[in-house]
Amino acid sequence: MMKATIRRQRLGDEFYTAEGCFITELSNSSDDAAASIARARLDAGNTTRWHRLDGIAERYVILQGRGSVEIGDMGATDVAVGDVVLIP
Repeated sequence: MMKATIRRQRLGDEFYTAEGCFITELSNSSDDAAASIARARLDAGNTTRWHRLDGIAERYVILQGRGSVEIGDMGATDVAVGDVVLIP
């Protein structure tokens, strides 16, 4: 059972992924196995590699900047601050 907890952001723990973006895990533990929350950062002008995660649904909240996303058969779509991208 999940217990009430405050997890502090630790931007110094950011790491670079094979997909081409920077990740900071905000919450990813056995104390709350139902959810994993991460901050993804992509430098302006860069793109990430296509990738697939089996058995995991992803959500992206655009906090800064703008860009374009491609998901499955959906063509490239512009996104901007405040948009939420649902990836099944």
